[in-house]
Amino acid sequence: MKQTENYIWTSFLNSGKRHLILTGTHRAGKTTRFQAFCAHLKDMGESLPGITTYAVPGKCVMLKENVSGAEVEIGRFYPENKERPMIEVKEGFSELGCPALVRMAEADGEWVSIDELGFLESNEQAFQDAVRMVFEKKRVIAVLRKQSIPFLNELKEREDVFLVDLDDYHRKVGCVIMASGMSVRFGDNKLFAEIGGKSFLQRILELTEGIFTKRVVVTRSKDAAEYCRNQKVDVILHELPYRSDTVRLGTEYMEDMDGIVFCPCDQPMLGRESLLKLRNAFSFEGKKLLRLVFAEKAGMPALFGKEYFAELKNLPEGKGGSYLLKKYKAEIEKIQVADKLELFDIDTKEDLEELKKSAIFL
Repeated sequence: MKQTENYIWTSFLNSGKRHLILTGTHRAGKTTRFQAFCAHLKDMGESLPGITTYAVPGKCVMLKENVSGAEVEIGRFYPENKERPMIEVKEGFSELGCPALVRMAEADGEWVSIDELGFLESNEQAFQDAVRMVFEKKRVIAVLRKQSIPFLNELKEREDVFLVDLDDYHRKVGCVIMASGMSVRFGDNKLFAEIGGKSFLQRILELTEGIFTKRVVVTRSKDAAEYCRNQKVDVILHELPYRSDTVRLGTEYMEDMDGIVFCPCDQPMLGRESLLKLRNAFSFEGKKLLRLVFAEKAGMPALFGKEYFAELKNLPEGKGGSYLLKKYKAEIEKIQVADKLELFDIDTKEDLEELKKSAIFL
C-alpha cells in the first residue's frame, strides 16, 4: 500500500473498531483506497466475498456478486424525470442483492467487501436488513456515497465503525505540550522528575513523536527549552505568568493547523494509542471537541478544532482549556482510555511514589 493507504489502515487498526467505511465526494479516491485495502486483505489470506455496484452511463446501475460473477440491474436511468432520474429496480435486490449478502454472511473468512451503498438502497428494507446482518456476523470494508440518507447515516454512526471521510482525512493536527507549570507543590522542576529511568519531559516527547503534523513545547524552564532544542523539538520559552498565556502562545503557534491537542507533561502513564484515538476521531470522523476519559472520569489531553482557536487565544486571565471544556460540555466527544492510570497526573512527590507502586515501567 502507498503511504496514504498505510496511514489510514494503521489508524483503523489502532482504533480497535470492527468495520472500515470509506466515504467522500466524487473523485475523492474512495475506489482507489478501497481496492488497495481489499488487495491487502487478500494478501493476508482473506477470501473476501463481496458485492460491487457500478454505473453504465446513461443507462443503469448494476450489482455484481464478486465470487460468482452474477450481475443484475438494480437501478435504471430516466433522464426525462428531472426530480428522480434514477429509479431502483426492486427485482434486482430481491433476486441477487439479498441472497448474495446472505451467502456472504455465511461464508468462510472474517471479512466482506461492499462497494458501494447509496440512495438506491434507501427504500429497500429487506436489502438493508441483509446488510445489517452482514455487519453483525462479519467484519466489513465498505464504500458509502457521501449523502445524508437515514440508512447510510445509521451505518456511519455505528459504534463499531471506523469512518474515513476522504474529503477530510488530511486535516492537520498540532500538539502543544504544556510544560509551563511552576512545580510549586512538587518542590523542584517536575519536568525532569524520573520514573522508569526517564524524565517526564523525555517521556512526553517520545510519546508524541510522529503522531502530529507538528508539535511545540511551551515552557518557562530554560533547562527544558535547551533539552527540547537538543532533541530537535520546537519550543517556546516565555516568562508570562498565567496558564492562559501558555494556551495562547501554543494556539498562535498552531494557527495553520485544523486542530490542536493540548498535552500535559505530568501524566507519565498516558498511552500512545489514546493520542492516536484523539487524532483519528478528529481527522477521520469529523469530531470537533474531544477529551480523554476513563469511564465517566474526564481528563486530559483534549483536542480543539479550529472553531475554538479564537477563544483559546482569549481565555480569561489564569484559565486554561478546561474553561472551554466546561463551557461546551455538551459538545465534547469522549475518548475512552484503556487504563485509569493514563489520566493520573503528578502534582506532588507523594503522587509520584504512589504511581510507582501502581505501575510497572519497562
